Amino acid sequence: MKKITLLSLSTISFLMFTGCTGGYNYYGTSNPSGAKVYCGTEPNNLHLCFTTPYERLNSASLGWSNSYFQAKKEGYIDSEIYQHPATNDVGRVHFELKTLEVLKVEQEKIEEKINAYILNEDYKNLKELIDENPEYIKYIKNDAIRLSFVGPKGLRIGEISSFLQKGKSESLVISLINNNKKPYKQFSLDEIELLQSMGISDKVIEAMINVTSKYAKTGKISKSQNKNIKRTNQVTTQSSRQSQQQSRDAEIATEVFQNILFNSIFD
Repeated sequence: MKKITLLSLSTISFLMFTGCTGGYNYYGTSNPSGAKVYCGTEPNNLHLCFTTPYERLNSASLGWSNSYFQAKKEGYIDSEIYQHPATNDVGRVHFELKTLEVLKVEQEKIEEKINAYILNEDYKNLKELIDENPEYIKYIKNDAIRLSFVGPKGLRIGEISSFLQKGKSESLVISLINNNKKPYKQFSLDEIELLQSMGISDKVIEAMINVTSKYAKTGKISKSQNKNIKRTNQVTTQSSRQSQQQSRDAEIATEVFQNILFNSIFD
């Protein structure tokens, strides 16, 4: 089951039933109703399929299996894009849409929780929260800690920094990045300097950029994600001069992941 975040933190849920007879049954609902639902075989190429509530009994399959769906309604945040799983006779998608005001309140609660974890140096719970909700990374205000959580589980930037500082070879880390084939992000020049101050070499940074660029070309990434990923294939050596705040942020980020690793919190 694949989940791609686009524009909002709206919750999507689905129900799927099998074993029905008499054709293919399809249902589309939303709260509130009256949402326009877009669907398609690619997340970046959706077209209007129906308006909720929707119910249809069809003699032939409508091709919902593995298709992507997104709901939109004026006055509400666009839902996340969701890939429907394979179905037999019946498929059902349901969208819980949120207003901007509700979303703002939820975001403030998330920020408060994250800030409390960092203030109390409760990095274990912070990591568990990010593991369950990778999109929460954007609520981390500290640049270095936020950057440390970028990347696939097991090969996050902070983990890579710790691996290298524990004596793991650069070539081994690059091989792991290339074999994982999961994206990181488009790094700004300031972020590259921060990565370097965390002990990550240009070659490792380049590997992260390359794997991100290749992933973007597969079409498996959303338009909003693709805005943050540009096809940059080389990293130039940056100035070694770091601000005191950047250096301190890098130290904090490294300490976070070293603490997590040494306490065997990672699987």
